Amino acid sequence: MPNYRPVFNRPLEEVPFPIQKRLLTSLSEIAELLSGMRSDSVDSMAAAELLLYLDGWRFHYHVDPPRECLRLHAAFPLGC
Repeated sequence: MPNYRPVFNRPLEEVPFPIQKRLLTSLSEIAELLSGMRSDSVDSMAAAELLLYLDGWRFHYHVDPPRECLRLHAAFPLGC
């Protein structure tokens, strides 16, 4: 069974540390759910850019099935 995990493509210096901690917790929970899903369901999600809204921030990530990870690639404060 796959074991998905969150991966950040770049440092998130602009995101306050408490929000980074909540982000890691949220992505870890999502990764745990993905780990229990059928591979064809997870593969179908890989084509989509996914968004997570958290504490005034928007985070962009995608599912990377070959590497069994959620890859975070962008963070934007809301209102920008």
